[in-house]
Amino acid sequence: MVFKSETIYNENEGAKLLRAEILNIIDEQIFSAGLDPVASSLGFIEEMVELRDGKYTTMLGTNDLEEIGEFDEFAIINKEQGYEKGYELKRFGGKVAISKPLRKWIEVYNGSEKISPSVKTEITKLTRDVQRLVNAAKLTKNNLSTKILTEGFVATNAYGAGSASPDGVALFSASHVIKSTGDLQSNLQAGALTQTTLAAAIEKLRNMKDGMGRKMRRASVYSLIVSSENEANARKILNDGSNFAAALSDTETNNSVTSNIFQWDGFRVELLVLDTLNQPSVS
Repeated sequence: MVFKSETIYNENEGAKLLRAEILNIIDEQIFSAGLDPVASSLGFIEEMVELRDGKYTTMLGTNDLEEIGEFDEFAIINKEQGYEKGYELKRFGGKVAISKPLRKWIEVYNGSEKISPSVKTEITKLTRDVQRLVNAAKLTKNNLSTKILTEGFVATNAYGAGSASPDGVALFSASHVIKSTGDLQSNLQAGALTQTTLAAAIEKLRNMKDGMGRKMRRASVYSLIVSSENEANARKILNDGSNFAAALSDTETNNSVTSNIFQWDGFRVELLVLDTLNQPSVS
């Protein structure tokens, strides 16, 4: 539907109301277009896709510089390509309905300084419907992000959740291949969450290697992602003989906030309770 500019921007009561509601909706849509909390918490990076069948390619790290003589030519540094991964472009969308009286008012309304109560009610309904559409977009993004995590133990799909990592195995696997050496490494920890399995998982993360077989930078904080059903068990484990870490500073508001970061077994562990885990799926 196209809004006539003279309807949106004239200064009568109805136009002011409609314009305010539309601008409010647009602002919320712009806000929701960024990374929502689930995607951001899981470490997703948002990027604009330009090709329908493109690929992401990694480049392995470089080696040390070679020693050369005073009059020798400089050697060209290595630029070895790592694994690559393709993607599938999908579209998601929905629409809201608008009543005939409101549509007619939007299309032809030009003069009166007043707006009828029925039209005001219809505009309010339209606002709520669009908000539901915005919420549906957020929910879809949350669920898709969560599926990458929950279906990361298999490699049965060609793309997206449940597909193979660039090295050909599942996202979480005991046999990830180090490109330059062919050695295997594991980022998979089996078993229920206990003090023992948590310690073993952190130890694996601390010793992960990059595509050149060199140690990767260790994290300053490790994230423990659990469902709401497993939150109590996780807190019991993390609080066993320890205390919460000191409050962190919120750089945006400069207020002191308490974070779910624990000092545990010599490490800083952030507890992330993901409410989208163990939720029914409609897809």
